[in-house]
Amino acid sequence: MEGMNLQHNLGRFSDNYHPEKSMGGYLALGKITKVHHKMGTVDVMIVKTNDALTSDPQNEGRFGARVGTSSAHFDKTLMSTSGSIEPLQEGQLVILAFLDGLKNQPVILCSMYNTMDVKYNILTNLYPLVPDESIEDLRESLKSLKVHPTQFYTRIDGVAGMEVVHPSKSFLKVEGIDDITDDHLGTDHANLLEKDPNTFETRSGRTEEASFPVSLLYVHRSSFDDIDTTWTKFLLTKEGLFRITRDNRDGKLTYQEVSELGQYKLRRQLDSTSREQGQNFSEMVLGSDGAYKITRKNGDKEVVLTLTDESIQLHVSGNGLTTLTLTGNNAFLESNGTIILKAPESTVQGNLTVDGNMTTTGTTIAMGRVTAQGGATVRGGLNVSGGLNVTGDIAIEGGLTATEDMFVNGKKVLLEEGEESSG
Repeated sequence: MEGMNLQHNLGRFSDNYHPEKSMGGYLALGKITKVHHKMGTVDVMIVKTNDALTSDPQNEGRFGARVGTSSAHFDKTLMSTSGSIEPLQEGQLVILAFLDGLKNQPVILCSMYNTMDVKYNILTNLYPLVPDESIEDLRESLKSLKVHPTQFYTRIDGVAGMEVVHPSKSFLKVEGIDDITDDHLGTDHANLLEKDPNTFETRSGRTEEASFPVSLLYVHRSSFDDIDTTWTKFLLTKEGLFRITRDNRDGKLTYQEVSELGQYKLRRQLDSTSREQGQNFSEMVLGSDGAYKITRKNGDKEVVLTLTDESIQLHVSGNGLTTLTLTGNNAFLESNGTIILKAPESTVQGNLTVDGNMTTTGTTIAMGRVTAQGGATVRGGLNVSGGLNVTGDIAIEGGLTATEDMFVNGKKVLLEEGEESSG
């Protein structure tokens, strides 16, 4: 049985027996010279003999050395493909075997490291490793590492620490022993453990194309059915915007986001699934400058509360318009409707100016001049430490005290200083 060549297709044995092509039991170290991606084959040169195994590009590499992989399958029942693809590169060292012992049936079994210099491989440069005596040795001795040609790498070490690193220096780190922090200038790419043996720095992209900042999107679906599913989405853009969106497929949308400038927004839309659209929504915004704004809008009706480092403003619009602005020294109340004050006692520490009708319920005390450009109705006493000027009817259901002249409809009402008048 020694040296037997089994038939690799139908036909008489003598037709396929070629002793000059026999490579039975022969393994060889080869170097890849060309990759045929479509066929999963390569051209290879045997290092020891310089023999070349090639396939003409016109046949798309069909007769090159086939590359073994950890998994490759087509399921005829499910009509589905599965398997794994490993990147192959020119110059890569490989182990060659020969299917059926035939020289024209080369197969790539695996790759080999060049161990002449640590700069030529991703193996550890620590020796010897004593896992029982050192956490660092334990990390390295049980390390699983996979580095893509772009320098994207995944590392799981002997204490279950994990690093998933993009060549643009964005990364995910899981750590159980060393401290990691999100503080300003805290844990960053330079603090990661896996180092490039040539630069002694954390691995990163060697080409411009692989080093661009990246975006990240995770989409969670509530159902396999495309008609019934709803979505929760997490988006991190390459500019730095972070957003979480909840879409219930009901014509509404809820999302919150932190912009690349640091602005925080929380918004609930009740009539649109498109962001920043619709006329029925509630929104809260904390600006990058620290200003705070709350909005509730439904069609023409809108309520807006704004807080800045100088003022507080409440803006209400709908059938009318009312705005209240509070600053360090002044309070401004503007309305194109009626302003009604309802309290047992209302006190104004300065001048009070009303561009329309003024109605108060309870005693009103003004420490300065009171001016009403419309009628004034006071259901209680009115004490004015200054003049009173009313353009329109005035009705006071209680005592009236003024320390200066009073004018009603342009006519001066004379009272001695401190004199009270009722009705």
